[in-house]
Amino acid sequence: KAETIIETIKNEIGLEYPDARLTTSIGIAKTDDSMSVGKLFKITDNALYKAKQSGKNKYCFADVSDSAV
Repeated sequence: KAETIIETIKNEIGLEYPDARLTTSIGIAKTDDSMSVGKLFKITDNALYKAKQSGKNKYCFADVSDSAV
C-alpha cells in the first residue's frame, strides 16, 4: 500500500537522521499490456505531479483514460 511505503520511508530516515525532514510523493498507474511503456510513464508522472500538488506525503492514482497524454 502507498501509505505503508510513505510511512516506512519517513520512519527509516528518521531513525538514522533525526533532524532530517523527508517527504514522499507517489504516482500510481495500472494498465494492461496494450499501453506503451512511454505512455505509462507519462500517465504515472502526471499522477505523481498531482500527488505533489496535494501536499506532503501523498499519493495519487493515475487516470489511464486520459487521452491527452
